[in-house]
Amino acid sequence: MPRSLTRVIAAVAVCPLLFLNGVAGTLAPMVTSAPRLKDAISPRADSCTFSGSLGYSSASVSKGSCSTIVLSSLQVPGGTTLDLEDLNDRTTVVFEGTTTFGYAEWEGSLFSVSGNSITVIGAEGSVLDGQGALYWDGQGGGGGVTKPKFFKANYLNDSLLEGITIKNAPKNSFSLNHVFNLTVKDVTVDDRDGEALGKNTDAFNSKLLLL
Repeated sequence: MPRSLTRVIAAVAVCPLLFLNGVAGTLAPMVTSAPRLKDAISPRADSCTFSGSLGYSSASVSKGSCSTIVLSSLQVPGGTTLDLEDLNDRTTVVFEGTTTFGYAEWEGSLFSVSGNSITVIGAEGSVLDGQGALYWDGQGGGGGVTKPKFFKANYLNDSLLEGITIKNAPKNSFSLNHVFNLTVKDVTVDDRDGEALGKNTDAFNSKLLLL
């Protein structure tokens, strides 16, 4: 294409001209509709599965993007909370396989969840293993090594905890505070391995609890 023609086409594309009765003028700019908020918001994925040694971190970061969060055989490092606080309403969390929490002397908690209309369930055969034997020294929360609390469900309203199995909690298993209309169903706490040294491994600590 000749260079001069190329320039003319470019000029028309940038500043189109309107000829009316022999008079040239520019066209009025096109009117576009304002962007809509709903177009700027990405829809939540139906289900997201997190597994392995890095799954805990990905789950905490991506928790707002999934309507169902599947936690499959996670390995959570010591001194770290598997953080699912402030979930979107009506989020479902499913534990699969064995979730293992590494050793560290700290207050915890190992797992934390909060929100409204939340469902947290343990799939058949699933276990949350706190490896309590690494902490148990016969002193519980009254001395010895610092032991983390396990499962914190504070500010969890109109929600359900079902089918969860806690094994070998370092100290308290469930901390339920400031909850309303919470159903706890078919939950198992198995601290039999700590019969001799696993002091203060009671199942529930709670206040301001309305079930």
